[in-house]
Order: sequence, then structure tokens, then C-alpha cells
Amino acid sequence: MPEPVRRWGVRLLRAVAIAAAFWWIAGLVGMHTRLAVDVALALVATALLGLAADTGPAWAVSMPTDPPADARSRTVQDPRRSLLRRIIDDTTRGRHGEPVRTAAATLQRTLRAVAAHRTGQHLGIVLDPEDRTVLARHLDPDLSEYLCATTPPPIDQHRLDDLIRRIETL
Repeated sequence: MPEPVRRWGVRLLRAVAIAAAFWWIAGLVGMHTRLAVDVALALVATALLGLAADTGPAWAVSMPTDPPADARSRTVQDPRRSLLRRIIDDTTRGRHGEPVRTAAATLQRTLRAVAAHRTGQHLGIVLDPEDRTVLARHLDPDLSEYLCATTPPPIDQHRLDDLIRRIETL
């Protein structure tokens, strides 16, 4: 049976069932109406609603989209990256020009914890971020070189972006 015929047959059966229900409820309440009038009204309503559903709007609806942001504006708008940039600035120059190692260690420890968590989720195991030898076995050489070093190596913004992209792909 073709789809439109089947769909209209189902609609007709629903209309008859609704009309019979209205007639029965009206009889219970004491408002005796003619069944033929109820069926006719239900059929007309079903035909009108079915016609509206079948014809519908003939135009395509398009949703507005935002223009894609370029890479620079995306990194500026991301608060996590701006925080990491401030940490990098702290690692490269201290208050009086001396290097600060505590911020570099914090950055390395944070990135190592995220990498351990994501790798552990992917493998279905729990990895301890402080167990650098086990973590190094599961990471690619570039990530393990930075994340598993005993003293945090110097890092610039491009290297940090690369490390974050690699961690996101884990």
C-alpha cells in the first residue's frame, strides 16, 4: 500500500475513534448529540490537519550561522589558553628578570595530569600522573619528552599549543 494512502487511512481511523469517544463522553454527561455530526466534524478536522501536514511549507529553512573564527581569535577568547599564556610568561621572566621555576613545574604537572587522565580513559585504566615511566610508555615521544622530564624544559607559546593539541587527541 502506498505511503500516502496508508497515512490517510490511519488518520481516518483516528478521526472515527475520536468521534466515537466524544459521542460516548457526551452521552455520559447527558448531552445527547448525533453520532453522525460528531463523526463528520472529526473527519473534517482530520482532513484539514492532514492537508496542512502534507503540504507544509515549501521553502527551505536556513538557520543563521556565526562566521568561523580564525585561530588567533579562538585562542584569545579561550580563558584556559590565556591562563596558560600567563603561566608561560611567569616561567620565562620573573619579577626582576630572573627565571621562575615554580610556574613551569606547575604547568608541567597540570599538563601531565590531564594527559594521564585522558590516556587512562582511553586505555580503561588508572594512570598515576607522578609515575613518569609508565606514563612515558603510553605517550608519543614529543609529549613524553616534555611531560616526563624531571625538570620542566623551557616552553614557548607555539610548543604549548602543539602539546595541548596532542593531549586533546589522546
